[in-house]
Amino acid sequence: MTPVSSTQSQDPPHSNDAETAILGGLLFEDNKLREVKEMLRPEHFYSTRHKLIYTAMLELHDKKTAIDEVTVCDLLTRKKQLEEAGGLPKLAELRGEVATAANIMYYTGIVKRFAVLRNMIKATTDITAKSYRSPENIEEFLAESERNIREVTDAQIDNQTHIWTAAELADCALKDLYRAKSLNDVGKSAGTPTFSPRFNELLPEGGLGRGQIYVVAAWSSDGKSAFIRQSILYQAMHGHPVYLASGEDDHRLAARGFISLMADVRNTAWKGNYSDEEEDKICSATEEFAKLPIYFDDGHLTSKVVKTMTIENTAATAYRLKKAHNIKGVYLDWTDHFHTAQRFDSDIAKTKYILKVVKGIAKENSIFSVLVHQFKKREGPKVGRPTNNDLIGSTRLWNDADCIVLLYRPARHGDIAFTKHCIERFDCGYTDQISSDGKLKDKPFIKDNFTHIEITKNRAGPIGRFCMGWNGPTTQFLGDYPG
Repeated sequence: MTPVSSTQSQDPPHSNDAETAILGGLLFEDNKLREVKEMLRPEHFYSTRHKLIYTAMLELHDKKTAIDEVTVCDLLTRKKQLEEAGGLPKLAELRGEVATAANIMYYTGIVKRFAVLRNMIKATTDITAKSYRSPENIEEFLAESERNIREVTDAQIDNQTHIWTAAELADCALKDLYRAKSLNDVGKSAGTPTFSPRFNELLPEGGLGRGQIYVVAAWSSDGKSAFIRQSILYQAMHGHPVYLASGEDDHRLAARGFISLMADVRNTAWKGNYSDEEEDKICSATEEFAKLPIYFDDGHLTSKVVKTMTIENTAATAYRLKKAHNIKGVYLDWTDHFHTAQRFDSDIAKTKYILKVVKGIAKENSIFSVLVHQFKKREGPKVGRPTNNDLIGSTRLWNDADCIVLLYRPARHGDIAFTKHCIERFDCGYTDQISSDGKLKDKPFIKDNFTHIEITKNRAGPIGRFCMGWNGPTTQFLGDYPG
């Protein structure tokens, strides 16, 4: 999408592509107009045709009439504005060019921003012209100029967000209360549960909540992908459709991981090293896995030359899957490897943009979003237990996430002190694995032990930590420890 600026053309700043995407998206899904009209008025559109079409859509919406090519065309005809709006071919063009309304609020922000810039250009141009005329009353001129500039800034704030009254907030709270009670009465939770009961207990809705962003972060090979793989499998096996977009595993590796987990076999089986019993378990698990509502996308793992998949495509796919299969959430593994439709000067700017899109995925589709993040290695021989400071450089992750989960396998990193702490604090067992001189006795213990899980940020919920068992050969979590 290429914006037109005054340095490229005599036209004021605008984006015809963004305006087209909004109108086409509304023809595709008219219930989005309720959100769009909170930010956009007809005068925010640069194109006269687009202003007329959007105005007609607003009138139809106010009359609770469906919005499509036929109803918009009929209203414009009755107002004698159809020809000025581009006629039926223009409406057909809008509908044909846009296949989804998934990113409509992002495009709305673009159109609103360019409208503000045009208003600022007009205000400053008027001020400049009057300045050349040398006004006699300078105080009055400055006051008028200040008013003109303030009108532009006030317009930026006006209608940008809905202002909730106390009565509306009270109504929302009661609805949430009774919804949670009705779900609790039938043994369900408002959120989508994960495989860890202890983790679910710490989440405000008893599971991953709609419209929420979760970050699962750890050092390399500390179980990030295994954590989300088990959550996905648990949710799918309990009837919750989910979508996984991966920047690390292709579809073959993903299938192997899920099936190995269901069959409870070693990953080495996929190298041809399996017994007859393991073969039977894998075949049985494969049949069951084929029935699960899991949707996988490895489009980000294209060649370095051909990058056909972008985070914008992921957003569009999430929208389609929500509409077609009512997915409950999307998991994004290794977002550092994701591509974007536009280029950025820095990784920070790219991460900021990706998070903005991910937030839109969660909010607009009313589903949860889970991002997997790998910490950059610290300087020194040992990495140590991760903290919030390790998210420095990824500040947007901390600011935008509703919940941050840090995973750490202390024995794997030779962190004896923290290993002892976990064994004593969380009743993990393994007390016989630490010798009198403070060293680990058994090398296999480094692979088969436990993982420390810490929630360092939990909006509207408690922070906390616990431990889970870990099986190295099958790379899976075994269960929560009681401590």
